[in-house]
Amino acid sequence: MRLEAYAHLLADTELLRANQWPHNVALLRLARQTHCRTALASMSDCEQVMRVLQAVELVNEFDVIVAREDVDQPKPDPEIYRLAARLLGEEPEACLVIEDSPAGVQAALAAGMRVVAVSTPLTRDRLHAQRRLAPEWIVDDPASLLTVVAQAMRAGPQAAG
Repeated sequence: MRLEAYAHLLADTELLRANQWPHNVALLRLARQTHCRTALASMSDCEQVMRVLQAVELVNEFDVIVAREDVDQPKPDPEIYRLAARLLGEEPEACLVIEDSPAGVQAALAAGMRVVAVSTPLTRDRLHAQRRLAPEWIVDDPASLLTVVAQAMRAGPQAAG
């Protein structure tokens, strides 16, 4: 049922555009403007990922895109994040992951990366209940995302996870 609903969502370009998270897009664009290398690590398959990125006009915003087909183990296994770091040419501890799911937070932390979680109405309670991140690294108010990410960057590898 969930997969059928997801397929329906992916088929509707206007719905995809209407449901993108402007604060995440703004952060991505700022990262690109400041010459940060970016990766997308998704448990969706490559075709689904590209469909979404094309719909929201973000295809060219990532240096690396890693999808479900690229790994043997799904999140919360850290494999996808370790692969993304390797393809970026970065050590995991140099990476800052923006995640919205508890499994993704667990995977990024297990990979040795810093994490800022951006909650959604569907993940907010589970992200807080998971207690893998200190509350200051869970963004419930989209307006605070840039501030929290800046704090995580200044705090260095020992913070945000």
